[in-house]
Parts: sequence; C-alpha cells; structure tokens
Amino acid sequence: ISSSLASCSCGIAQEIEVPAPRTEPESDAKLDEIIQGLDLASTEESPECPVCLEVLCQGDHCAVLTIEVSGLRGTRRVCSHLFHASCAHNIAGSASAGRCPLCRTPFDAVKAVADPVSDPDGWFATVDAEGDGRLSQKQVKEALEAQFPIHAERFDENFDELWQRWDLDGSGFISKEEFMARGALLDFTWLLKARSTAPASPPVGSQRAVAHDVAYIASNRAQVAFEAAQHVEEEVPEYEDDAALAQRLALEALATAELRRQQIDEDAALAVSLAEGAAFQA
Repeated sequence: ISSSLASCSCGIAQEIEVPAPRTEPESDAKLDEIIQGLDLASTEESPECPVCLEVLCQGDHCAVLTIEVSGLRGTRRVCSHLFHASCAHNIAGSASAGRCPLCRTPFDAVKAVADPVSDPDGWFATVDAEGDGRLSQKQVKEALEAQFPIHAERFDENFDELWQRWDLDGSGFISKEEFMARGALLDFTWLLKARSTAPASPPVGSQRAVAHDVAYIASNRAQVAFEAAQHVEEEVPEYEDDAALAQRLALEALATAELRRQQIDEDAALAVSLAEGAAFQA
C-alpha cells in the first residue's frame, strides 16, 4: 500500500508515490519450525570473536576491516573476518596495526556491521565483501551467525531450504532487490531479531575479555620487539650483546603473555565449574 502526495513543479501538478513504511513480516508454519529449531535462546554453537574468544552475537557490535578504495568515495572490506568492534579497534591500535591478525591482509579502518532491520542498505553494503552488488551463501551465513544467536549446526541443516526462499532467480547469489523482497532475506532477519532472546550483556567488558585483549596486545608487541632485535643483531654487529638481551626479554614477554591467556581460560573454566556445583546443591 502506498500513499500519494501532490507536488507542483514549474506550474505542473505531479503525483509522487510515497512507499508505505515496511511492516514486520508474516511467517508461515515451515519457517516457524525452522526458526524454532535454530535455538535462539542459546549461544552454545555460535561463532566467537577471534580476539576475545567471546560469542560474536552478544553485546558489542560486529565489525569488519576495510580499506579506502582509490578513486571512489567509500571503502571495501579487505577480508571475510568478523570481530567485535572494540576488539577490531584494539587491533588497529596494537603493534600489528594495519593488518588482519588472521590473514595478515592490510587495512586502514574499522567498520561496524549495520543492523539489517534498522539499516538494511548499510547491512547489505557491508556484507557484500566483494563489492559486486550481490551476496554469496558464505557471506550471508557468516553475517547472520555473527549477529544472531543461531545454532550453527541446525542452521547448516536448514540453510539450503532457506536459500531457495531468498535466491529468487536461482543464480546462486542474492541481489539487492532479492534481499529487499517480501518473504526473503530481509524479512528473515526481522523474524530472527523479534524472536531472539539472547542476553545482551557486553562480553568485551568482562574481565576475561579485557584480559585477553591485554595479553593479545602484549604478545604482538613482544613479537615486534623480538623481530626488531633480530634485525639489529644482523645489521649492527657492535650492538650484538644489547640485541641478544632484547631478544631474550622479548621471548620472556611472549611466554608471559601466553601463560596469562592460558590462566584466564583456566580461571573461567573453574568459575563455571563452581557455579554449576552451587546450582546443583541448591
């Protein structure tokens, strides 16, 4: 349904069609069954942020790494990896700034992944990692699992059927028009958001996540220091003793950072065990 407004330009009356606001979509029995099977109340099988190791879909926004496109107004993604936004900014401010910590691809900015319901255009543009105006199965799947508490294994089991609902022309990709079509992918994100009951406590603010961030940055800086000391030892022989000492200290720092990260995980496991024991006794 749309409304029309009368407009006058150069004395000529014109009618302008104004689209009605998009309303929440209706579901069907089969789609209800699929969504209920995705176990939206649990994040047990949800992917984790590769930096803080907390579930991506909880708390902090997801973000991608981007680079400015020469000659164009805008940016493009440099790789397919997703992070918590604050973790991505920590990467940008660490010793390894400028490269993805997983694939080492250079980047110069961090971009948050938009909410598909409130900003569908922004979501489509960000998920479109290749910048070719279409979404692949891999891009869609990774984005949805990162933003919603979806049970990954059950999502895999139903993905082919869902994709048939979204890929209207059977091309193997989703165009912008297909994304926005009624009953397709955008409507699916509405249903996911409406039915998701995942808690919203920010994981990156937890002590475990903060400690992981600190240990991660310390490890990167120690690695850079070690490589710099190696270079000095090779290129400036008169500073060989100082370079050897710097290498030893850097290796000790690396070992300390790694032990700290292991201790964080052990402490977290112990806390979970104690909590489960207390709940059982209660």
